Amino acid sequence: MGFLSTVVGQIAARVPPPGAVSYRYDVTFTAPIRFGGTILAEVRVAGKDLERHEVVLDARCSNQRDETVVKGTLILKVV
Repeated sequence: MGFLSTVVGQIAARVPPPGAVSYRYDVTFTAPIRFGGTILAEVRVAGKDLERHEVVLDARCSNQRDETVVKGTLILKVV
């Protein structure tokens, strides 16, 4: 969870002023992450809600064998 939080924090920091904050996480851990493994995080914009000032992101983390280890939906609140 901390890994995704860091990735999303980096994305939120790139939103033009006044910026965005992490608002909601819906995350599923689908496989164990082993010590010493390599993790790749992929995040894409899945949608936006202009009235609620929200951006919906789909996230996937995979290991060195391209197995999904974490997947989820994240919401940024644009402030």
